[in-house]
Amino acid sequence: MSKIEILSLIITLICVASFATVFTVLFRHYYKGMISDIKDGKLDIELIDNALYEEKIEKSKKHRVFKIILKTFSSVLLGVILLGFGVSLYSRITGNLMPIGNNTFVVVSTGSMEKRNENNDYLDTYNLRNQINTYDMVNITKIKNKDEIKLYDVIAFKADDGRVIVHRVVKITSDGLITKGDSNRENDVGSLYSNYLSYKNVIGKYTGTRIPLVGLFVIFLQSNAGIITIVSVFYCLLMFEHLKGKYENAIIERTNFLIDLINVDLEEDDISNLESSYQEILIYKGQEYRFVSGKFIEKKESATNYKDDEMVFIKDKDNSVKIKNTKEKLDLDSKEVE
Repeated sequence: MSKIEILSLIITLICVASFATVFTVLFRHYYKGMISDIKDGKLDIELIDNALYEEKIEKSKKHRVFKIILKTFSSVLLGVILLGFGVSLYSRITGNLMPIGNNTFVVVSTGSMEKRNENNDYLDTYNLRNQINTYDMVNITKIKNKDEIKLYDVIAFKADDGRVIVHRVVKITSDGLITKGDSNRENDVGSLYSNYLSYKNVIGKYTGTRIPLVGLFVIFLQSNAGIITIVSVFYCLLMFEHLKGKYENAIIERTNFLIDLINVDLEEDDISNLESSYQEILIYKGQEYRFVSGKFIEKKESATNYKDDEMVFIKDKDNSVKIKNTKEKLDLDSKEVE
């Protein structure tokens, strides 16, 4: 990597760090406020409603299968992106080369092999139609000796400036090779190397295998913009999962407290065969929940005028227990019944 590229990479990392700092501050503030509201009981009605709703959909096999498929797909997608990012960074460091055994994959980032220039009559004479489009990823195989290179083969080589070029051999001499892009009017002498291309700079020969447009993805990932995007996305995901975990734990703890408080059996499957007439009513923040033998029956607006910070629990419609503080778990059986 050149000094300019190293400097550019450092600036990129500074941008990523700045973004991560802002993101962390904003999201932590947001989730901290949400967690505080949950612990203070400001979202109790929503938590009760959600617990009753989740209990219904969790029993659905389709819902469980969908959750598994979605989680698996997300994990695979993130894995593919991370792998692509790693490969792209590696190719940037190695000069756009991705060696695998005796083969090397090269991204063609220009259109010098995309079209058939009319001045290159040998293309029609020998019916050479193995042109390569911009952003194709091509497979290059290593050569053991220079005799393996034939006239009009497409090869990959390192130019004098260090760039990896994929062009066609248009002349072979004892001193070396002369190459030319199919789209170009002039050969590469004087622009990519002096006089002749040395065999020692030849990376390998094009096998004819290419993957269209994959190079566009690779080039983006190895660019500064791509690095910022991918690193930022993964940082956001990790931070989001961390904060989300704290948020969900707060929801679970508060929901469990509320469920224990109203003694709702969420694991019962059916209410159609109830024989007991034992009823319980929870009145909280203007909402009334009715249960029969521990099973939720209905929710409606309460006709009573209790204060919003009071949770009223009515057993058998005859006796009631008022609870003003719901931050701590309370034992209803130990409370005096009015």
